[in-house]
Amino acid sequence: MRGRIAPNLASLIHEVMGAWKGRSEGKGAAADLSPFQQLYLISIQDLTKWQSYNTARQVGLSGVKGSIEVGADADFVIWNPDETFVVRKEIIEFKNKVTPYMGRTLHGVVKETFVRGQRVWSQGKSTSDKALGKLLL
Repeated sequence: MRGRIAPNLASLIHEVMGAWKGRSEGKGAAADLSPFQQLYLISIQDLTKWQSYNTARQVGLSGVKGSIEVGADADFVIWNPDETFVVRKEIIEFKNKVTPYMGRTLHGVVKETFVRGQRVWSQGKSTSDKALGKLLL
């Protein structure tokens, strides 16, 4: 460590918090795997396990995130796996407007999103006038 300067942790946190976040196609991760679900006849239970339960377990959030159970945060989406949409720049809701899905038709449209049991998204619009998310990691 001799000759090296320790980083300023406060500035690193600022850089991390300022980084681009979120999904860029604007409709959610379910659309990524929905074609595989249809093509390979993957059950909705397996899809949910891969995208929610296993992800929460990998980052140490089992029992809080990734499942609907007593004591968990009740984060979930209601989506139509059969509805399609075309990824266009104007539907992207994040700072990062770059996506490999631009112009592609994807299956699966999120209709409603709930964070800790509170509806925050419905029919393409925010339903909350305040941010309900919190830093987890």
